[in-house]
Amino acid sequence: MTAEHHHISRQVEVVPFPASSLESYEEIEKHFTNNKFPGVWQISDTNFYEFTHSAGVPTISIVLDLSTQRKENDAILEQVKSVVANRGFHVGVIDGVAWSESLKDFSIFKHELPRVLITVDDFTQWYEDKDLLSLEAVLSVAKDSKTVVKEYKDLPAHEGLKRALLEDYIGGSFLIYGQSRNQYSKAMWYVREFSRFSYEWFLYAQTGPVPMGAFTLVVVGLVAFFLFAIYVSYLIVRAVVTSFFESDEEGAETGSSNAGSPDDNGKAVPGAMKKTQ
Repeated sequence: MTAEHHHISRQVEVVPFPASSLESYEEIEKHFTNNKFPGVWQISDTNFYEFTHSAGVPTISIVLDLSTQRKENDAILEQVKSVVANRGFHVGVIDGVAWSESLKDFSIFKHELPRVLITVDDFTQWYEDKDLLSLEAVLSVAKDSKTVVKEYKDLPAHEGLKRALLEDYIGGSFLIYGQSRNQYSKAMWYVREFSRFSYEWFLYAQTGPVPMGAFTLVVVGLVAFFLFAIYVSYLIVRAVVTSFFESDEEGAETGSSNAGSPDDNGKAVPGAMKKTQ
């Protein structure tokens, strides 16, 4: 199987035929589905949808600055081709400058390049993290699963990296979560960014007495703010509950006063019509 259309380096990429023979149509179809985008492809408007929506094959997109960093990009692409390509993922390169506005929706910004975007289940879910899923981290997992860790080396080529990266590395970290287009994912993003900001500020506070003093002051201020917010919430809840019970008591008293009293003949009449002596 060969492919050269939209290929990142414009050369023909040969996909190795599996060592074991394919004896059924289903096996042949699965083989070509897993290798529909062999090698490393440049992602464009014309192939992005098919690249990310191909029978559930996961993708790894390397986001680079293709406009200026030529030598750095060539070195990165050589590593990606060596340890990531043709291993059960569609692998591509996205121009992080040309696509900068669209990539903001995935928390990928051009001043942070290079970055990695991983999609699964036909792009219904994706993973990104500038620290835990950095290019260096992904390449390290890919290299170890191919040449070091026997548990992954003994698996078929299209399974080893998926198990190492998706199931063990990403699945084994509660800090890396699958993102999607829902409110829960957005809320988790804010939690992650707040945690990262707090941690980075804590590290900055270790650099001297002035940063430590500023950090301590802000922490004390935040604690005081949250305690005040809790106290105000308590007052509001108490006021609502008290008002509710007072309304019930006033209603009971009004009903009792309007129930009426017996007249001179022993007949009950409404309180408003009670005979005055």
